[in-house]
Amino acid sequence: KTIQTSSEQTTKPLQNETMSSSFSSLNEAAGGGGKTERVASLLQYAKTNHETNPTESLTALLEAMRLSAPNPQRGEEAANAAMARVRATVGDDIADHVLDVDSRRQRAVEVVRQLLSDESTILFEQGREDILRQTMEDGSSIVCSKCGGVVPSGRWQQHQRFWCDAIETEEENHDMAMAE
Repeated sequence: KTIQTSSEQTTKPLQNETMSSSFSSLNEAAGGGGKTERVASLLQYAKTNHETNPTESLTALLEAMRLSAPNPQRGEEAANAAMARVRATVGDDIADHVLDVDSRRQRAVEVVRQLLSDESTILFEQGREDILRQTMEDGSSIVCSKCGGVVPSGRWQQHQRFWCDAIETEEENHDMAMAE
């Protein structure tokens, strides 16, 4: 079994299967699907993919723990306790990698939830929020962890190199530092 290192992960978008699994919770955010079904889906994903996608399976289990707890604080406590066990069993490098993937997935889900409820977007104005939800669920788009933009999966690398708004900010900060 191989596990990608953090440096390899930063150059690639999250696995489409994970994103599809993660963004199916958007149905719940938009009023569809229940918590029980979501937990069952996450557990099924982890069970069927643990050998081929161990990192994504662990992040699915962490999300299931968060959702199945009676309140958000208890869910985070359960997920943190599980990560402590992972860290003790497999070491810091792998545990840090799992946490990195999990935090990016959580951030992506939150960005999409915000976009779905943003009344200033063209999709919202036209009543077509379902398009954004569908692209995230089917894995054809991802959320950039640097700028928060929604990017077609096929254009991910070009976005990182040329179009990401975070590139300009990084260059401006570098130029300002050089001027000082």
